[in-house]
Amino acid sequence: MASTSKFNNRVIFTGSIEHDVLVKGGIYSACEIFATASETENQPMTILESQVNGCICVGTNARGVPGMVTNGKSGIIVDKGDFQAMGDAFNSILNNPEKMESMKMKTLKEVELHYLANVVEQWENEYRALLSGFMGRKFRDRLFFPFKKQENSPQPLLNKERF
Repeated sequence: MASTSKFNNRVIFTGSIEHDVLVKGGIYSACEIFATASETENQPMTILESQVNGCICVGTNARGVPGMVTNGKSGIIVDKGDFQAMGDAFNSILNNPEKMESMKMKTLKEVELHYLANVVEQWENEYRALLSGFMGRKFRDRLFFPFKKQENSPQPLLNKERF
């Protein structure tokens, strides 16, 4: 498909590339589109690595890929095994420079959600919400904690003031 496309001078089939070379060798930053047809990875780091470098991702609707790419905005998601659709996705991006630039900007913005500081903040907020809901329950005074035991209690209890 690539050899018959008008973009054949922009497509390079590299074969396998060692991870260090891929990340540190500037390969991502030399690309505009990143493709993954993986059906087994839950959250491919290669997607995040390519997105940090502004690559638009074309991937399959397998596992965690759709959660990492907003279809039609920061990339394109196609059905597993539909290589024609994957090729069509490349062409739709390459044939429309405005779309390409818009998707690239959205990719760079979207990948910020996966930065460590943002993930830690999201997790902390989730834990606070869970603890808040848990602490507000009818039996909040009967939470387990290994170092404090109330009289006649079969289990150690948590001192809720610790929160």
